[in-house]
Amino acid sequence: MDYSSKKLVLSLMLFLSAIFPVTVLGQKPLTILDYYLLMPQRYLRYAGGDSPEARQSAIYIKESNYLQARQPNGEFYTALALFKNEDGSDLIAVENRECARGCTEEFFLLRYQNEQWTDVTSQKLPAIDDADVRAMLARQIASNFEPRLLRQLSPGGKSIEVFEYWSGIALGHFEWINGAFVFKPLAAQSTAHGQNVLASVSNAAGDRLQIIAVTPAAPARLPLRGHLEIKIAYDIKSVPRARVFAEPVIDEQFLRDSFNGGSSVYERGSGVRTAYLGFFNQARLNQIEVTMVDEKKNALLTLVYNVDATWEGTLECPVFRISCFPNPSNPGAPISCQLIPMGLSPDARLTYNWSLTNGVIANGQGTRRINLNMTGVSLKDTLVTVEIVGLPSKCPARVTTRVPAGIAGTGSKVVRY
Repeated sequence: MDYSSKKLVLSLMLFLSAIFPVTVLGQKPLTILDYYLLMPQRYLRYAGGDSPEARQSAIYIKESNYLQARQPNGEFYTALALFKNEDGSDLIAVENRECARGCTEEFFLLRYQNEQWTDVTSQKLPAIDDADVRAMLARQIASNFEPRLLRQLSPGGKSIEVFEYWSGIALGHFEWINGAFVFKPLAAQSTAHGQNVLASVSNAAGDRLQIIAVTPAAPARLPLRGHLEIKIAYDIKSVPRARVFAEPVIDEQFLRDSFNGGSSVYERGSGVRTAYLGFFNQARLNQIEVTMVDEKKNALLTLVYNVDATWEGTLECPVFRISCFPNPSNPGAPISCQLIPMGLSPDARLTYNWSLTNGVIANGQGTRRINLNMTGVSLKDTLVTVEIVGLPSKCPARVTTRVPAGIAGTGSKVVRY
């Protein structure tokens, strides 16, 4: 049966069910898959296309009240969830999320009736007062910035979670009660109450870290740049402020091609934040490390947790960028520059020809990482270029970057604030 025929049949079923009792017809209600296949493409940004075949092939998770479709080569997905109205009809929630260079989302609440789709988001999803948001953030975070809220369907589609984008702080969730969404703020004093604690560590001073969720669940299969999300409950007692990081545990002898969301500065007290990490290339991850550090970067707590996550995919023309950084523990050591690929096949056999406008390449020529000897040379206007040999002829093979004059960073372990 083709797409138009299926749509006609489903529409006829809805028409008949409005005239005859469901028990007489023996007609089952529409499923989440039915809604997914019937829904106009304008609501399904990352469903793969308008044909049933394309939409079916994009399905990543399908449960009775929750469906998620994903696209390859990036963190792009569309999720649907069903919420039952008091009259027995369905309210369909749709979340479109893209996390390539930061995360953006579109969120819809839809009603399907008489073959018509109606957007009822403004009527069904209450707004959260900006003053309340700022007050919740002020209790947990030291930074002063313009809050940006993101809404996310919870695993299984049971509620709508709300968190602040820049800090990763969980603010609460919308709970479906008697046919209406009611916002339930997260109680900071009982951050992990009622939630499964996957791993926990604490110290004598009262500091504590708890991992309460990892999404997607194991075994996780993610596209390149896909985000593995880690929900962390924390208690900061021994210092006025601290940061909480989540990073992959990897073999540091290899060049890093991972990324993470960094950390804001959190005030003394309790809270929940959602951290993320991922890889630009194919990777298999077995462990993550969650760390609490004070403002001087002294480690207060470290929690290592086993995971099972794989990043899959390649690009016909890999994308490259250059990152340069000094050795923070030895300011006199040579500056390092490394070429970070995205979408590179593990079997690729490439060589790398580096050049620079000032200074000398101390070692590493021909590899993805070089050390620069800049003794007596100003970094101002220094350009670093690499020619990549071995790519298909149609692919860009030259990358150039300017070494920042006020360069500051880290060595093998990238920490972003």
